[in-house]
Amino acid sequence: MPRRRSLGFQVTRFAMASLARLLPPLGSRWAWTQFQRTPPVLDPVEEDQFFLDSYGNPKTLECEGHTLRVYSMLPPGPARMRVLMLHGWGSRASTMLELAKLLMREGAEVILYDGPSSGLTGSRVSNLPQMLAAVRALHQAHGPFDVAIGHSIGGLVAAQSMADGGLPACKVLVSIGSPNSFETMILRLLAHRWMPESTARFFEMRAEKRLGRPLEDFGIAVSLAPMAAGRLAYLCLHDHSDPEVPVSDAREIERALSWAKVEVSNGLGHNRILRDPVTQKRVLEFVDRALYHSKA
Repeated sequence: MPRRRSLGFQVTRFAMASLARLLPPLGSRWAWTQFQRTPPVLDPVEEDQFFLDSYGNPKTLECEGHTLRVYSMLPPGPARMRVLMLHGWGSRASTMLELAKLLMREGAEVILYDGPSSGLTGSRVSNLPQMLAAVRALHQAHGPFDVAIGHSIGGLVAAQSMADGGLPACKVLVSIGSPNSFETMILRLLAHRWMPESTARFFEMRAEKRLGRPLEDFGIAVSLAPMAAGRLAYLCLHDHSDPEVPVSDAREIERALSWAKVEVSNGLGHNRILRDPVTQKRVLEFVDRALYHSKA
């Protein structure tokens, strides 16, 4: 979801909404084009990017027209697990660095990457199929992975990848502030941009044509439901005051997946939860227990 509400964004939003009402086909096509554009990527914390460039063994990986920037953080001793970390929409690998460092110190080999149209990857156009293709490419180049940790849409992409075979060996999933449903995420975005209801059906048709399946097939609960028989340990972390993805998404997951561990914090929002020491410790405990001890 958009983070910035500049004058330019407000003007564009008003123009798209007006055009969608006056000339629905043109307005809907414009909105579709804008939907696939990631928001402007925030500048990285200089120290974090320096660490990744210096100690993250940076490499590139070609995937569907994108040159992904991939970082491999190696533990001080033999790796006892391999972890893939997936950032949110229009974000970058460095936003998950603090958690990655903690996991690395505890013996994990951690793979972070700037996803399609994010961070240093370049371009501004991205969509769900490209994100799923990136995970498959990462599995082939750096996998298999024991653990996947996703923030925001990264959690949904990880869950969908497990269902579609993109992460075949993954035993543990942690989602942080993630939307439960791709379809609901689209509808929220349209409402945020004042688009009429007629636009929603256009979006559904375009998205389903691009994805090759109904939109309701893409989401966390629907993807993980077949894995209820002990095939996966899943921790869903969310904050009650998240302004980007409402906590109701976590509650939907909780109702749909009785075996999942759902925990809700308060006062951390959508991004600060990643830097919260309590949250980071909880992720480490859950991953360690799920892989090496009894289930959390």
